[in-house]
Amino acid sequence: MVIIVDLIKDIPADFKKFFEQFIEIFTTKSFWEGNAKIEIIEIGPREENQTIFQLLPATNMEVKFPVLFNKTSSGTEVSFNLDIKLITGSDTKSPKLGKKMLKARLNTFEAGLNNQLSMLIKMSLDDLRTPLEGQIDETKETDPLKILKLQLAKGEISEDEYIRKKNLLEG
Repeated sequence: MVIIVDLIKDIPADFKKFFEQFIEIFTTKSFWEGNAKIEIIEIGPREENQTIFQLLPATNMEVKFPVLFNKTSSGTEVSFNLDIKLITGSDTKSPKLGKKMLKARLNTFEAGLNNQLSMLIKMSLDDLRTPLEGQIDETKETDPLKILKLQLAKGEISEDEYIRKKNLLEG
């Protein structure tokens, strides 16, 4: 079942960069399931508007899910679709009983996981939309001195060039 997480009204003109930044932020997210820390990794393939992620560690289930950015007339829908496969070892005494027990838990697990992933995707999109406190949003910064300092900090200009341009601006 496809879960629509968010509708983005204003996506930057450079969607590829936006998408790559989303992936970078999203793969830093994790959550706890019992005593296990669950990590999110990208397994791809990365396409124009979607990629596939997997949850690790995989114990008795393999969980993969594509995250898709779909452009619509009202904005861009962000959605995902869980693909959960049960993994059972051959060393169990009663594989059929083990499989039945896992399948019984699957619906509850899937509902909880849908909520957890929806929240993590929304958090990642929020992190992407709002610069971290103290960071300068380059697209909105108009003060020439702040822009100049940012260029120096990023290594885009040398210290000599920074001083020369600063002197010109302060003129």
